[in-house]
Amino acid sequence: MKVCLDPGHGGPDSGAVAKGITEKVVNLKVALAVRGLLKQAGYEVVMTRTSDTAFAPGVRTGSAGLTDRGRFSVKSDADLFVSIHHDCNAGNPSFRGCSSFYYRGATNGADLGAQITTRIKERLGIPYAYGSPTQVHWKKLGVLRGGSNWKYVTACLVECAMLSATTDSALIKTATYPEVMGNLIVDGILAHADKEGLITHAPTGDVGVKIVGPDNKVIECEVGLSGSRVTVNAGKMLGAIGVQLTALAPGTVHTNGRAFIVEIDFDLDGWFFVDKQMAQGRRVYVKRVGGAK
Repeated sequence: MKVCLDPGHGGPDSGAVAKGITEKVVNLKVALAVRGLLKQAGYEVVMTRTSDTAFAPGVRTGSAGLTDRGRFSVKSDADLFVSIHHDCNAGNPSFRGCSSFYYRGATNGADLGAQITTRIKERLGIPYAYGSPTQVHWKKLGVLRGGSNWKYVTACLVECAMLSATTDSALIKTATYPEVMGNLIVDGILAHADKEGLITHAPTGDVGVKIVGPDNKVIECEVGLSGSRVTVNAGKMLGAIGVQLTALAPGTVHTNGRAFIVEIDFDLDGWFFVDKQMAQGRRVYVKRVGGAK
């Protein structure tokens, strides 16, 4: 899974400033915490900026900077896009809350945002600023439509808390805030990603895939949600595939309505893995649990 993080504002654009807090600074701190946690968990992360600049190199391609951020998520082939912000209502220091926004019609984006803000509300007691965990923004936000990213990438914008609120600002100023908020965002990202089939899991049981080795002994296999591979020594897939592995060139995709080979590399004694055909595109693998070696 690849996640594109967009720390809102940056460089000459400070974002909101209230209670001694500059939005672009706290956005970046939280985003970097999210990046660290996701990478530690084994996921790939790209960012629209990693320092106090408007854009990381290669992000901005035109004059419309906000849409370039969204376009970058498509260009980088990300699965998910989260734009991290903090809200402000300077005229009302008692008004606090978190919120998330998605592009109209992007139901996956709605769920991604809601998964994040629900955790912020439940674990930090920050209410929903506008009454619900997620909603379509009253403006067509550039980061949620650049390159029509909402069509290709599950995208949302999250306002983590209210800079101008007395209660929220006190929390934001604590030394542990970036890590605390980062953990909640990551939890929300993973909860949604699991729904899209982007999360790997341990094997879930045998679905009848069999491999016969060169000595004609059957190798029993399990199918699970992971990226591991198994050596089959150029044997024969039966049941799910039913074709000679040696007849397929590296990278050949062979479909039969249930599973297909997506990678073969006979330079490594026939390493391969299979993909189960599902609407969410879940990755599965075959694990040898007995039989010929």
